[in-house]
Amino acid sequence: MLCFRPTFIQIWKKRSVEQFRPDPYLATAVNCMSWVVYGLPVVKPNALLVLTTNGLGAFISFIYIAIFVLYSDNKKRVKILTILLVEICFIVLLLLLVVFLVPAVSQRILIVGVVSLVLCVISYGAPLSVLVRIMLNS
Repeated sequence: MLCFRPTFIQIWKKRSVEQFRPDPYLATAVNCMSWVVYGLPVVKPNALLVLTTNGLGAFISFIYIAIFVLYSDNKKRVKILTILLVEICFIVLLLLLVVFLVPAVSQRILIVGVVSLVLCVISYGAPLSVLVRIMLNS
């Protein structure tokens, strides 16, 4: 997670996001938020380690996204904030639906776990969007 630090040092020094894209950071944020939901006592009791590590990961992702928002132009800023808002709404909706509609803890664990695994795969695939962009522009 902290391996992205050189990117953000460059953004901070130039005061511009230039060609950098926020996709991996937005994907990581929603991934960490879903695992935070998984680690909540109402979904999976006794998962404090999952909750704290992913809570920290989400916090770091939000810092990265805030840097992107700070140094982006208005069009990119609105796009980033819109995507982040949709992600937060998705996570809140997931939590509410699972807590209020799924009575068994084992089913909650399964549902949120599967969603989190899918988001995890997307999170690890998101940096590849940059690679695809580079290959298409070559």
